[in-house]
Amino acid sequence: MILSCTWKNGLAQLVPVYSQYLVNQTIINPAYAGANNCLNINALYRQQWAGYEGAPSTRTLSAHSPLKNRAIALGLNVVNDVIAVTSNTLIEGQFAYRLKLGENQKIAFGIGSGIFINKNNLSAINVNDAGDEVFVGNKNTATPTFSFGIFYERKKFFAGLSSLNLTRNITPIKTYNYQQPYYLFSGYNYKLNDNFTLIPSFLLKKITGNPFQLDLNLFLDFREKIKFGVSYRTAESLYGILQVKLNHQFQIGYSYDYSLNAFRQYHNGSHEVSVRYVFEYKSTTVDIKSFE
Repeated sequence: MILSCTWKNGLAQLVPVYSQYLVNQTIINPAYAGANNCLNINALYRQQWAGYEGAPSTRTLSAHSPLKNRAIALGLNVVNDVIAVTSNTLIEGQFAYRLKLGENQKIAFGIGSGIFINKNNLSAINVNDAGDEVFVGNKNTATPTFSFGIFYERKKFFAGLSSLNLTRNITPIKTYNYQQPYYLFSGYNYKLNDNFTLIPSFLLKKITGNPFQLDLNLFLDFREKIKFGVSYRTAESLYGILQVKLNHQFQIGYSYDYSLNAFRQYHNGSHEVSVRYVFEYKSTTVDIKSFE
């Protein structure tokens, strides 16, 4: 996905890029909250286009968990993007309701609501026309934001559909181009033997003002301890991911994106580091009748 920054009246909106969205799918779908049946804490840092001045960087802190004895799950995402003189921060709470449809078949519906804070230090931009009022001082906005998603599981198959930044259709945004992303995600866990599981998946993305983009992923999981794979992002990059579970609760991950377009000559690729901590407890924390 080419990360876009569209200027309108001096302000910008960017949609974050992620390579390790499999670790914490709540960053693209609120319905995923509580899917692991325990409390998850996830942190992620991404440096896009390393070595390029003003390149985007993303910091994400997330937590999600089912409520005790209920089929309800709650989540919280805090996302901060910085690109050049623009800083965007999203603080969003999430609510998911999960249902059992049949044997080994589950579906969840999720919504998210929060605030999007856009800050621009326009005076730091070097301009040809000194004194241009458009590029003087700071211009900040705070906007409510909403999201919606569906997450479905059946045995080894999983799929999700979501839309973020629904404020675009609810509140008139006149200060900047408020982009709305749509995500369709699906995959399958194919057990090769007692040691290895093959996980093919894809993520189809559509962002307003941009063409469709497809991520094709192929991962190999070794005893649920080490997961490694390769992914292709159409018209943009090829990236590899390594995730290591140090124990039952702590996991770290790293990914590197190699650009396939002409822009690669200006940077040294993109790096992403993730950390996940799971407070393990059994599925008695959810409503057995409605979900398990």
